[in-house]
Amino acid sequence: KNIPVEMVDKLQVVDRKSDLARLTGVDDGEEETVINLTVKRGMNNGWFGSVTGGYGTDDRYSGSLIINHFRDGNQFTILGGANNTNEPAFTDGGASRFSRFGGNNGINTTQSAGFNFNVGKEETFRAGGSLLYSHTDRDSRNKSIDIISQKQSDATLGYERVYDTRTKEIYRAAKGFTSSYKGKGYKPVTDDNMYTTPISGYIEKD
Repeated sequence: KNIPVEMVDKLQVVDRKSDLARLTGVDDGEEETVINLTVKRGMNNGWFGSVTGGYGTDDRYSGSLIINHFRDGNQFTILGGANNTNEPAFTDGGASRFSRFGGNNGINTTQSAGFNFNVGKEETFRAGGSLLYSHTDRDSRNKSIDIISQKQSDATLGYERVYDTRTKEIYRAAKGFTSSYKGKGYKPVTDDNMYTTPISGYIEKD
């Protein structure tokens, strides 16, 4: 998918049994698809790849890169990526060489890296393999439920929330604080997203 079509001389797609089934002779019902490419003579030396990235609301981001190098019939690929949009690792076109990692429950932050190679001399002897790394942090909290819980807690304990207009820090104040406060240093919290910000302290009513 990441190889320019003008480089391809021959293409072969083969469905075969899994490595375990071929080693043991016992069919485990699993199959894998192998794609064999032959690159045109004179076009099997060089570098190519792609880089993608994006940033959105709520500090969501996603980025990936793939770098391929062909030299004298040998192939090397480097993959990397990071996101906090619940995307699994290796979502770009190079994923066919690698297993996919990651999940889709909660908010997942994923970092991944991979290296793939295929080297040898013609068809006399060839060796290949992949090195993979993937790490996922999962935040399964439901934001809406968390906000409701914070509001209920304030009501039960007799507090309201205010924020410092200079530092934007969030404080709990005794209920009724904003109705009697005449200054400009504190204002009531009206944005639900502020309820997920840690509390910096407490302000008692004079």
